[in-house]
Amino acid sequence: TINFTTASPLPPAQVGAVYSQQIAATGVNGPPYAFSVVASTLPPGLTISSSGLLSGTPTSGGNFTFFIRATDADNYNGDQLYQLAIAAPTI
Repeated sequence: TINFTTASPLPPAQVGAVYSQQIAATGVNGPPYAFSVVASTLPPGLTISSSGLLSGTPTSGGNFTFFIRATDADNYNGDQLYQLAIAAPTI
């Protein structure tokens, strides 16, 4: 089993402000893990690298949910549901 060590909900973000959060996991055969989004989409303006860095500049506010998958070198994987609140820009 692969377990995610980065908790949900993620720290909040703000439209127009740079966001960066490392997603991490443990289990099965250990690192390195490849991370990807499955069965959902990330908030507009954000991407996730294969090393698990969720980053970018959000372009839309709201409450978003998405699944991130971690896959180890032997093709074992685990999915985690994440929530992220993105606030409208401060005027």
